[in-house]
Order: sequence, then C-alpha cells, then structure tokens
Amino acid sequence: TERDRGLERFGPTPELTRALGVLALATPGAARTGLEQIELARRQDPDLPFCDVPMAQGHGLIGRAALLAGDLDRARDHAEKGLALFADDPDLRQLRSDVHASSGEFEPALALLADLVAQG
Repeated sequence: TERDRGLERFGPTPELTRALGVLALATPGAARTGLEQIELARRQDPDLPFCDVPMAQGHGLIGRAALLAGDLDRARDHAEKGLALFADDPDLRQLRSDVHASSGEFEPALALLADLVAQG
C-alpha cells in the first residue's frame, strides 16, 4: 500500500503520520485513531503545518458521537477543544449548540444557532 511504501522510504515522519491521521478521519469509525495520529505528528514536530483544522474536525467527530451516546460532558469537552483550534468551524459551533440544548441550556443554544444563521 501507499502507507507501507511511505514508511519504507521515509520512515515514520510527522508528515506521514499527519497524512495517516487525516485518512483515518475520513474512515468511518476511526476518528479517535485519526485524531491521535495527528496529535502525535504535532508532538513529533510542534511547527508542523496543517494540523489544526483536521484536529478540530477529529474533535468534532468524536464529540458528535459522544453526544449521540448521551455523554454530554465528553461531547462538550471535544466541542471546546475543537473550537480552540478552529473557532469559526460551523459544525463545531453547531455541536456546541446541540450540547447546550441537550443539557437544557436553551438560551445559549439559541444564541449560537442565531449566530450561525446570521453568518449564513
């Protein structure tokens, strides 16, 4: 596979680790693995570019799954971690709103939704 060829030729570089993480994010059921790979790549090279958005998306995927499973604390944690990386992501902002609504915090949920609608 391409993965094996990359590892054979270049070894476990941060860039390859990041790429494997992004690929995992696009694989159903592998969001946690993807996020872990991208975080590992960032630890290997703290200046590695193109990590924040996929890490934020990984947090969003894991947070959405946690919300669907009824784990509101975990969902809130992942929404906040994702937004810390990519504050303007509409999916993460929607997740934050859904967590508020699921927690019975309707005013902040509606405020977030109104802001999302206003921004199109």
